[in-house]
Amino acid sequence: MVDVAVEYKAECFRGDRLAVHVSAADPGRFGCDFCYLVTKLGTDTVAAKAKTGILFFDYGTRKPVPMSEKFKIKTGL
Repeated sequence: MVDVAVEYKAECFRGDRLAVHVSAADPGRFGCDFCYLVTKLGTDTVAAKAKTGILFFDYGTRKPVPMSEKFKIKTGL
């Protein structure tokens, strides 16, 4: 993960039931973004929006690696 951004939209309390929707977006050669939408179940209330920047990295060589075709297919990128 290379970055993260969170935008809080509504308060949540203990006992609230939340749904987290995740999608992949903005593909690049070495990564993409994961986008999150957190909603309160049973309502149209958006509790939070978030994004994480993902970098594909080979820890053995200590270098970024291209996104795999398998990941592209699984995520629809």
